[in-house]
Amino acid sequence: MLPVPSVLSTCRPLSLSVNVNSTVRARSRPSSYSCPIKTRVAEAIAAGGTCLATLDNHENGVSVVGLPPPPPAVPIGNDGGATTIAESPSSLRGRLATTSAGVAANNTIRNHRVRLWDIVLPTPSSPVASSVICRRTVSNDHDGPIRAVDYDPETHVIVTASNDGTVKVRDGDTAECIATLTHPAMVRGVGGGGQQQQPPLLLDVAVLGGGKYAATAEDGTVVIWSSTHGSGTTAGSSAAEAAAVTEPQVLEQPGSVWTIIPLPNGDVATGCQDGTVRIYTLSDDRKANADDIAALADVVAATKTKTSGGPSAEEVAVLPKWELAALNQGRSDQQIQMFNKGGIAIAAQWSATSGTWIEVGEATGTNENAGEIDGVSYDHVFPIEIDAVGGGVRSLKIGYNNGENPFVVAQKFIDDNELPQYHLASG
Repeated sequence: MLPVPSVLSTCRPLSLSVNVNSTVRARSRPSSYSCPIKTRVAEAIAAGGTCLATLDNHENGVSVVGLPPPPPAVPIGNDGGATTIAESPSSLRGRLATTSAGVAANNTIRNHRVRLWDIVLPTPSSPVASSVICRRTVSNDHDGPIRAVDYDPETHVIVTASNDGTVKVRDGDTAECIATLTHPAMVRGVGGGGQQQQPPLLLDVAVLGGGKYAATAEDGTVVIWSSTHGSGTTAGSSAAEAAAVTEPQVLEQPGSVWTIIPLPNGDVATGCQDGTVRIYTLSDDRKANADDIAALADVVAATKTKTSGGPSAEEVAVLPKWELAALNQGRSDQQIQMFNKGGIAIAAQWSATSGTWIEVGEATGTNENAGEIDGVSYDHVFPIEIDAVGGGVRSLKIGYNNGENPFVVAQKFIDDNELPQYHLASG
């Protein structure tokens, strides 16, 4: 168990960016790496900055992790293995696993995929990869966009995390799912009533070693699953043993937890929306003092209380004044912005055509604008109009629950409706 944070340090939240060519750039390393960034293309890049290979045709957001290379005598095969390319035993090969977020079709996100790649790496006589082959593709076994991926070298399994609130444990050779780890909130319900809830979006996943897997979520939780094989898990253990897990442990934080990473000493570091890195430990020697532990519990409790109401008076007070909206032009057409209108928080949409903000709803903590979207209840439902390709207007609705992270809600809305990323403006 990881009962308490050992270190509480404040910093700026980590940010991710995409270059103008929409490429993920990953430098080759002996260990695995993951880069959940909005893009359709992944590139393998040498330490000197030379592009070795391009892995294209992904469906929107891409995550990537390094896998161990195959034995030199094993030929590379394409997706399904119908074609093989014989390589000499001296060929240097790299293997990667990539995931994609999928595309919107008929009000659902489909074609989110896991791909396994083989790359014949350059030699002194050949400065670029001589071949890049997708040897395996697994599609649509999650029920939402795939957000993160990691690899467990002890058991040779791949783990993927999704918007659907699950982590899937996959065979390292085929990427086929061998077990599904479910966020406890989906089973028990937030209120403990036992009814399945709308799943929290999982934002990151990590292999902690010793048969432990962890995922972070937008609802402020970190979930840790422990294999029943426990610390005895070794490279010779079966994937099935790695997938058999005990009741998960849930750690709570006062905001969306964006990232998690294991540390060399066995501790675990997380990055939270509140700008704090929290390090959890199994060691009593590194455990935080009682005051720090109590302070975190108090902040988490206060955050939970806040979710039952609308924005506080202090939060409304710092919003841009509605009467000065004309001085606060939108950054992109149809951008959504919160304003303070007479002490009440309202949502408005920027119209580039008219150069004005258009009020679309009120967020006061009451249920006056509560509603449902596709059978899911929300504290607030706002109508959104988006210019359609080829003319016309798409009339959509965005649902928001009190206390949710607005960025996560907006990103999910963009994903679900396959809207351009520029609709999400910061600040």
